[in-house]
Amino acid sequence: MSQSFTQTFQGRFPDYSYGLTLQFPIRNRSAQADVARALLEERQLRTQLQKTHNQIEQDVRNAEIALIQAKAQIEAAGKAVILAQQTLEAEQKKFQLGESTVFQVIQAQRDLATQEGNNVRARSTYAKALTQFAQATGTTLEKNRIELEEAREGRVSRAPNIPGTPTSPETKGGGN
Repeated sequence: MSQSFTQTFQGRFPDYSYGLTLQFPIRNRSAQADVARALLEERQLRTQLQKTHNQIEQDVRNAEIALIQAKAQIEAAGKAVILAQQTLEAEQKKFQLGESTVFQVIQAQRDLATQEGNNVRARSTYAKALTQFAQATGTTLEKNRIELEEAREGRVSRAPNIPGTPTSPETKGGGN
């Protein structure tokens, strides 16, 4: 034992030792949390994608139904106008024969004007339904013959198919 003290105080150590330290993480909680977060984000994105897909399908179905209803409305309004015209003609004939009054003729005229207004409203509803359907199906630009590349470049090679758009001299001859 005295030799140990002597070696210790004199700084002589005849023995050498080497060490090796190995660490094995039993649980890598940080990596587990990252994986759980990534899986959760993936599920959320898939859910959001499915929700968007379902919304698009619903919008297309609603637009299609509105289109069918608007078309039926036009047909009904057209028949109502014909009926109101026939009623007015009959009332005018009865008036000429003395069987009707001015009040009844005016009422028939009012009914005809009302039915014509309903017909115009039905056509407007149909036009709106067509626009809604084109938006829902993503065909608005295609139906109006609008090219994005031309819009980016600021040139028009043919007149767009937009109702009410004035035709310019440059686009009259350059169309399809």
